[in-house]
Amino acid sequence: MKSAQRKAERPTLSGARDALFRGAFEDCLAICDALPDSDVETELLRARAYISLNRADRALDAVRRLRLRAEPTDESLTARMLEGAALLKLGQLDDGLAVLHAAHADARRAHPTIRAEISIHIGIGHYREGQFPQALHHLRSVPENADIVHARAILFVGWVMFDSGDVEGAAERFRAALRRIASCHRYDRFIEASALYALAFLCAEIPKPEWWPEIRERANTFDWTTSGVVIPLFLLAHAASYVAELRGEFDEAREWLARALAVAPSPFYEIVATVRLAELVGRYGERLSHAFFVSSALARFETLRNDALLREDNTLPLTLAEELAQGYNPADATPLLTYYAQVIAPRVRGTKDEGMLDASAALTQGYIEEASGRPARARERYRAAMDRYDAMGYRRRAAVAAYRLAVLTGEERHRAYVRDAVRDASPAYWLNERLTNLGVQEIRLSDRQADVLRLLVAGRSNKEIATIRGGSWYTARNIVRELLGTFGVRSRGELVRVAIARGAAAPPPSETA
Repeated sequence: MKSAQRKAERPTLSGARDALFRGAFEDCLAICDALPDSDVETELLRARAYISLNRADRALDAVRRLRLRAEPTDESLTARMLEGAALLKLGQLDDGLAVLHAAHADARRAHPTIRAEISIHIGIGHYREGQFPQALHHLRSVPENADIVHARAILFVGWVMFDSGDVEGAAERFRAALRRIASCHRYDRFIEASALYALAFLCAEIPKPEWWPEIRERANTFDWTTSGVVIPLFLLAHAASYVAELRGEFDEAREWLARALAVAPSPFYEIVATVRLAELVGRYGERLSHAFFVSSALARFETLRNDALLREDNTLPLTLAEELAQGYNPADATPLLTYYAQVIAPRVRGTKDEGMLDASAALTQGYIEEASGRPARARERYRAAMDRYDAMGYRRRAAVAAYRLAVLTGEERHRAYVRDAVRDASPAYWLNERLTNLGVQEIRLSDRQADVLRLLVAGRSNKEIATIRGGSWYTARNIVRELLGTFGVRSRGELVRVAIARGAAAPPPSETA
């Protein structure tokens, strides 16, 4: 019995192959390393696992150890394909594409899966070169029967569409990739993680909050404890905070940000999450909390601004500047805007990031101009931000600029844009709350309704309200129901936030201190 058990546990080439197909790339490498002899298939399996784990230098070493002849056999074509893929991951795009195109030309009679794999790597290479038509041509040539290779092709078609400005089309491709993964025999956790966080991001930006239950269910069943998925998890949690906010689920938004902070793989990501926390609490009147989180993020940024990751990032200085511009001293944002104009803007000119970053800079400059008493200049900046965000399909962000224009101009077209952009969001979403407050007559409450609302804002339960007012629990409950209907909300939490935003109730003392 013990002998049979030892025999079953002995590492085998088929065991390494099975581990690769299951997406257990680390197990595949461990089995390959434990095999007594290393042949061609062992080295190819090892290289595939290294490529999947983004360890391209090790993959390149494994492939080049083989020294296969140039004949277009399945083995030699696979080796050339892996060599080209490794070069792409190492940033040697021209060399990698040259190797892959040569292999593709020799692969006319190769196994269809090998040809499909070569095609997808060529598509990825052209995508990274910014050559989108060529990328789409090769990605769309991958047949449906290519299993996980086809799922990956769908994912990258989505990324091409995303970077081309077709965010609606990109979202559909990401959803299709998730559906395709579910029907594949092979598995790759990195493909699924990438599709999940990309879809969550677009769910917030388009915005499409009605997609969220499907995404959340899939995210909750994904194994985030496996190695290599910390950054996708962080990005998913960060995006999820926006979606939960759109849905009026304020506490859930905080929980997602707490998760983002817990898994942040570096100080850079911790700053990103802290800035987002500032944004979240600031939109709902928590000015002291907003100031605390912004100052904490700025202090951390100044301490670490020479860190390589912070220097290379193009988005964080503007994200931080935007929150500073909405604080007690908007001029604090000016040095970060200057840094963007002098350092980052020249670096991103002509890239896919230029439009979004310029829009963010324009919005931040609008806040500063408005706070400085220059409404004409503020309107100009807000219009630029709105137009740029809208052109990219980022309607949630465009709606923020449109709201400021509605405040400054009183024009109905800007209000209409906001209403349409966040029409699927909860009434408790901050833009809906504030838009409702613009030019709308004050809600008239009876004395007893006003009294109950005051106690609700103070955090009292129905039973406590009844005791304080000397009435029954049923009466208190009925008045609360009347208030929910009056304000058009679904929960006590939404009622409190909307009532404060519309000036129908005073915020708790901790927020007005």
